[in-house]
Amino acid sequence: MTFVVQAAACCGLWIAGGVALTTSAQETPPPVTNVDASENPAPPDEDSGVCKSADDPPGALRVHSVIVEGRWKGKLDLPLKAGDLLTEPKASASERMLLQAISESSASYFNSAGALHVIKVAVDCHRLPDGTVDFILTPRYVGLSVVRLGDNVLPIARWREPKPFKEVPTIVKKLLPSLGAGFDDVAGTELSAAVHPAWKLKRPTADSPTEQDLTAELSATHSIDEDPYSDAAKLAWSWRKGEGKFRSVTLAARYSTERELLDDRTHDNDSGGANAGVMFKLRPNTRLFVDAGYGKEHDELSATATEAATDERVDEATMRVLYESIPRPALGFLRASLWANDSSGYGQVVARAAYAKEWRLRDDRPNHNLGIEVTLGAGDSWGDVPEHARFHGGSQEQRFLYDGATSTSMLDSPGGPMLRSFGENAARLGDASAGFGGTRFWHLNVDLAIPISRWSMPLIPNESTDVELPGSDGPLTIKQMMTNQVDKTGRNFLQTILENRGLSIEEASRQADDIMAEVQPAAHFVINDANVFSVKPMLMLDVAGLSDGNQSETWAAVGLGVQVMVVTAKFEAGYSQTISGPTFGSRGAPFARLVFQRLF
Repeated sequence: MTFVVQAAACCGLWIAGGVALTTSAQETPPPVTNVDASENPAPPDEDSGVCKSADDPPGALRVHSVIVEGRWKGKLDLPLKAGDLLTEPKASASERMLLQAISESSASYFNSAGALHVIKVAVDCHRLPDGTVDFILTPRYVGLSVVRLGDNVLPIARWREPKPFKEVPTIVKKLLPSLGAGFDDVAGTELSAAVHPAWKLKRPTADSPTEQDLTAELSATHSIDEDPYSDAAKLAWSWRKGEGKFRSVTLAARYSTERELLDDRTHDNDSGGANAGVMFKLRPNTRLFVDAGYGKEHDELSATATEAATDERVDEATMRVLYESIPRPALGFLRASLWANDSSGYGQVVARAAYAKEWRLRDDRPNHNLGIEVTLGAGDSWGDVPEHARFHGGSQEQRFLYDGATSTSMLDSPGGPMLRSFGENAARLGDASAGFGGTRFWHLNVDLAIPISRWSMPLIPNESTDVELPGSDGPLTIKQMMTNQVDKTGRNFLQTILENRGLSIEEASRQADDIMAEVQPAAHFVINDANVFSVKPMLMLDVAGLSDGNQSETWAAVGLGVQVMVVTAKFEAGYSQTISGPTFGSRGAPFARLVFQRLF
């Protein structure tokens, strides 16, 4: 079996200046059944024992076919071919060629996406009645993000097989597109798309171990049933380094235009501005982001039978502090953020915190995890707050735990409590005929995703191998082998690489431990608990309050849903019903969201 550990220089993880780290180990192949020897055995000096059982006569076996499973099938002209004698040199050369091709093909994607991956090429043989064998190579893949911590421990869609990235159109790899769709009780059916092109301005070197990037983000979300839409553009320059507490500086310019429904009024907003941010790595898998910005906004609110239309232009100063971590020993993903906005005549402060974890219910059943997400939030405002800036409750576009820390959606503060029994901005004060927003809010949301064994498939199969380590109770599983590769082989190999770059043994060991402390929790989860396919029923609870000093309302809602993940897509849908609090004529609301997290 052959493994690769490859990393790209990026925020939070930097392995030897972004060098690809490759390590391989040969293990004993799985046992095979007893069959007759090949009609044309190899001479004794060619007998390597590849794919042979103890009862086979001397001589190498004859190859019936060479099979590469997955998307690399038929992509390579391997040294071992049908009709050849199955010898160790040709078998090993075929493994290495497949491994090298996968690594070279993936390099451009991982360098741009900021990721780390572990690949294992498993070898198997299928014995045929005539004494020949099918030689089978199966690549197994684990991908980790070094930019988005949450992606490593949250239930998101994942690849199981390495992709031939060289066959992906260049424009797709450059733009890194994403697509989505959803349904909201107010906005109706919405379609979304985004691209994230990036340009490397400076790569790290031994003399200057820093890097610079220019990145862009273009996104659009439009309702096909109603008026709401949201378009945004951001261009950012970033400087990063791979050591120390202080890790990065970002300068960005952005523009957005959107339309939303507030009760029976339409709110149009155009805004543009610039912001600057820094990121600190406090310890492994723990980061602190601090951002400040200044911009101009133009807001128009349509008239009603009793309210006149408004048209306002204001200057706005913003600040955000975001903390995220994979906390030890509990693990899971924790994120908390504080936003402060100061506009002409009024100001706001909003806080939100959330924690998610996949709890393994039984140690003997990997991938059988109960998903738990808990979200808390609150907000306050002061001054003469216009109606369009007041807080309204309902479903929300922001995915607080899942969106990137520096994405456009995370830079903007939430507009009120999350209450999924209402459509976007539909929970308010007042009555059904005259509603208005609040100046304070709070909310608590709890989600449970219940595992069903028959409705899931592990990313890495818990299959036994024929490899035993001294002191072990029996053969290792594929999961155990990949975990050992990350914990032991990868760490030792990394230290050797750092020593070869001139570091002392003590410093190389320290840096290797620091890097592996970043990698291990994520790798352990993805290898042992992640699914490539799962269907989970969901239970939801929302409790929220909204007030303006003169009037207040409190709601409670419960809901049922389903969470489906299939390779590159995640789909959630359900229905939430208000069990206490004003309903404004509608006791509940359906919701749905489909996100294609990777298109290739």
